[in-house]
Amino acid sequence: MQLINLTPHEVRVLDVQGNLLVVFPPTDAARVSRLDIPGKPIRFNGVTIPVFTTDFGSVDLPLPQKETFYIVSSVTALVAEASSRSAIDLLIPSGLVRDGAGCVIGCTGFAQV
Repeated sequence: MQLINLTPHEVRVLDVQGNLLVVFPPTDAARVSRLDIPGKPIRFNGVTIPVFTTDFGSVDLPLPQKETFYIVSSVTALVAEASSRSAIDLLIPSGLVRDGAGCVIGCTGFAQV
């Protein structure tokens, strides 16, 4: 079985005690096309903040292969599924583990959409 990381960063899988089990280095990142359409801005504390409607387009993923899973972002998996590409081979990091500053340092497993 193969697990291929299509995110732009390393994915670290930790056990429940925080011990490192495996690291998946990034390969070619899967990309989702995106178009932000300007909407009505909002005012907050005297500041005008732009608001957009985001239209996610196509997703650039390899075709499913036997005994191969691709690690992707949740957006990538959701767009793939919405575009009629099977998401059965897509894994999303789950059970995120954070350091003392709140930065993600790994995950405890994977989820599917």
